[in-house]
Amino acid sequence: VRRSSAAEMRAWGRYVGERYASFPNIVWLIGGDADPTPVKSKLTELVNGIRERDSVHLMSAHDAPESFATSHWEDAGWLTINNVYTYEPPVYAWALEARKQTRPFFLAESAYENEHDATPQRLRAQAYWAVLSGAMGHIFGNCPIWHFDSSSKFCDQRGWRSQLNSPGSKSMQVLRALFLSRAWHDLVPDTDHRTLTAGFGEDGESDYAAAALTVDRSTLIAYLPSARQISVDLSRLSGSTINVTWFDPAKGTAQRESTLTANSSVTLSPPRAGDWILILDDSARGFPAPGFN
Repeated sequence: VRRSSAAEMRAWGRYVGERYASFPNIVWLIGGDADPTPVKSKLTELVNGIRERDSVHLMSAHDAPESFATSHWEDAGWLTINNVYTYEPPVYAWALEARKQTRPFFLAESAYENEHDATPQRLRAQAYWAVLSGAMGHIFGNCPIWHFDSSSKFCDQRGWRSQLNSPGSKSMQVLRALFLSRAWHDLVPDTDHRTLTAGFGEDGESDYAAAALTVDRSTLIAYLPSARQISVDLSRLSGSTINVTWFDPAKGTAQRESTLTANSSVTLSPPRAGDWILILDDSARGFPAPGFN
């Protein structure tokens, strides 16, 4: 971008915009893992070129770590989707801040598998924290999948195809199955702790439990980074009885614990150590087991 002229950037935008305008599944991501300030005017020419040929698809931006897309493009009319880019463990804090802004957002980048000393639990945590804190989704990264074995700079792993069955990759399949089995797009973060009332931990720490309740109050989903005793106000959910299910985010297995009367607060604990997902459902709704359609 630095070596190109504004006219060349506009021409390149027209070219790629026309090439991909008919594809239904494109979200344009402007920039490339860096502060765009030094080349902002040229990137704007790129955007204008794309929009000359493609006025339909959504656009976001990939800036430097520890930022939102809006950090550098807040007033850009073309920026239709915001995102979070952070390596700080409490991803939910960034997500909740992005939620206050006016655009839908996703977690664009955080720790990758086999990089940044990321454990399988951290990979799961940042994904569940994002979605349960208002994100419309997140991007999972794995080394060497992201560079397809082209470099040894970032990790000593080889054979990107084998990484499709890595613990992190498999846990993302589990996450997808879980959220598709419920109205995940209707989840509202329980930021005031009116539903998950105790045991959520300390805000800003990596052991914080994030929870969200659907708009119709038929389902609560909470991610516990570690096993602990929690308290939940069941009267916040719809229905007279509530199904209590513990879901293992590593294995994708669901364990129905009980059906409780929804008129008071209860104390619950996961079956064993590790990170867990708690799902509370209005029993009258007849939902399938979490993670299954």
